[in-house]
Amino acid sequence: MIPFCNGAFDCRTLPEGFTDDAENWTKEQWMKFMEDEDGSITKFLEERGDDANAKIAKNFYEEAGDFLFDFLITNDEQAVRSLYKNSSHIFTESSDNSDGTFLSIDELLYMQKLLQITSKDSEETPFYDLITQAHDDIATRNWYRTNTNGDQAITYNESIKGLDHFFFDTRAMGDVGDSETTEGEVGEFAKEIVKLQEEATKAGNRTMLEYLSTAQSFEQSWDNQLDIDGQVFQAMERIVSTWDGEQQQMLLDLIKEPSEELQEILDYFWPQDMGWNPFMEILLGDATEEAAAEAEAEAAAR
Repeated sequence: MIPFCNGAFDCRTLPEGFTDDAENWTKEQWMKFMEDEDGSITKFLEERGDDANAKIAKNFYEEAGDFLFDFLITNDEQAVRSLYKNSSHIFTESSDNSDGTFLSIDELLYMQKLLQITSKDSEETPFYDLITQAHDDIATRNWYRTNTNGDQAITYNESIKGLDHFFFDTRAMGDVGDSETTEGEVGEFAKEIVKLQEEATKAGNRTMLEYLSTAQSFEQSWDNQLDIDGQVFQAMERIVSTWDGEQQQMLLDLIKEPSEELQEILDYFWPQDMGWNPFMEILLGDATEEAAAEAEAEAAAR
């Protein structure tokens, strides 16, 4: 590890060979950080990953999310499985969850399927475009959420665990998903709820307890400020409200009568809300309706 100080004496604690701004990391450097064939990244995170005095690379959190999204959309299932298997220092060992994981292979694979869906009449990828733009809009806010102890010094390991915010949590319970790699134990969100309920009860946090009482149902919790997936959808709703009619119709054509593949994805992430499609909700939401009304009024005034 090396401290890197720029001309303004902005010193960053970095793995050897990496620059101070993650925006400038190459694809090869991200693969080295993720797969860590020589063990140097694992050693670096063991030594400095929880160090509140170690100032992490600029834009690390946002750029890590962008790298993962790009990796998912440009690679096949086997490549994702290989990345997950070779990145235990990212996806498992950096977590303090009792089961040793905060993001399952299933959540990655189903997100990959969603990102790769194309429109019916072209090769455009509306879900990829919409989801990545939404995360760009709220990445800083979600990064601050990773600072769980409130000391305002966000560490590498806190940021890494916060990568979970880039991927929808499955509300699924029990034996679903890829039992070969998860032994049927998905439902990380349900496990997280139990942990948060214990913490909120101990702290007497009624606001959190009220949210957790509805959190298993995405339809009930998606507009709550505490629901990270919900905040992503709120950002997507704002984005869709700025789209023209052709763009909105392209998304509508995909979701009003979902393909078998898309329906499988929806049922995986939000199984208790089957029949309620959150993507349809963002098309019919207040922001979209207001934008449509304004456009109609402007047209009538011409």
